[in-house]
Amino acid sequence: MKKNIRQKYLNQLEEYSSKVIQYIMPGGGGKNPSHPYKKLPKELCDDEEFMLESIEIDDAECFKFASQRLKNQKNFVLQAMPYVNARYEDLSSVLKSDIDVIKAGRGNDFKYFGKNILNDKNKIYEIFKNSKNKDFKSYKLIPIKIRSDVDFFIKLLTIPNQTSQQLACFGICLLWATNKVINSKKIINTALKREPSSLEYLSKKTQSDKKILDYVLKKAGFLPDHIEKKLLKKKPFIMKKIKHDTGHIYEDLDNKFKNDKDIAFSAVKINPNKNYDLLPKKFKNDPKFLIKLVNSIKKNQWVQLSVGASEVCENVCDDLKKFSHLDIVKNTLKKIKKFTKIN
Repeated sequence: MKKNIRQKYLNQLEEYSSKVIQYIMPGGGGKNPSHPYKKLPKELCDDEEFMLESIEIDDAECFKFASQRLKNQKNFVLQAMPYVNARYEDLSSVLKSDIDVIKAGRGNDFKYFGKNILNDKNKIYEIFKNSKNKDFKSYKLIPIKIRSDVDFFIKLLTIPNQTSQQLACFGICLLWATNKVINSKKIINTALKREPSSLEYLSKKTQSDKKILDYVLKKAGFLPDHIEKKLLKKKPFIMKKIKHDTGHIYEDLDNKFKNDKDIAFSAVKINPNKNYDLLPKKFKNDPKFLIKLVNSIKKNQWVQLSVGASEVCENVCDDLKKFSHLDIVKNTLKKIKKFTKIN
């Protein structure tokens, strides 16, 4: 009899999971389905084998319906926590402070971890190493002694064998650190070498250092948003940025910079495929500008353009043909024809 009841609910759960997928799909519409375990018999809520089988079906959304006994059982919780919908926040205070559960459940709030972990650098290291997004709350609860330890943060910043997603978040641990740490040259060099975007978490003094900004821009192609926003009001920075991000920024510039001849020329030179169409008309009606642009684009760029973006070549030629009565323009058109399939 119990077997039949188990199977009944498992079948309902399978059907529910299918409906959820349909509901969240674009254009799915309809009514958000209700979870079938809301009225689950108590004996099944406390049945470990049944609940684990259910957890596999709905990515642990049903974990919240498990009995309190199971939620306090470490082995059961460890098997449930890796699933998307198992909530670490719903666990007992004892399990919330268990390092194995924290790692399995992606715990990210130090206020739940307890003093044993807060005062143990090795345990904090293990938790940070395991985390995917590295974004932790209540980090000011970490004792000041640890938050002032340069060597500890060097260790955090150099954890080996991390995914690209983890690396992108590495520098966030510097939010925990005292000024002594974030102003340390050793920390600055280590953080920026490992992940340039860590500049976001360093001091304002470091963020305004010209050599450091140039290094990060060259290495990453971008600066933290709040820094770039200010610098993009200055022409010298825009000229550097265009070079290091291969001209992708041109379309987002203010009109006064799009109309700057130096900026326009650099943007199209480095990325004609993307930026030629974005040029203001005054440049497309300027034969000197167009000739200079054609002469600056390398042979291999013309070949690539003619194969992958022939429309750009055609547009350049069409704009030049308006001045075909000029000998220098005729020679320039011949040059384009020589390297491309454009007639």
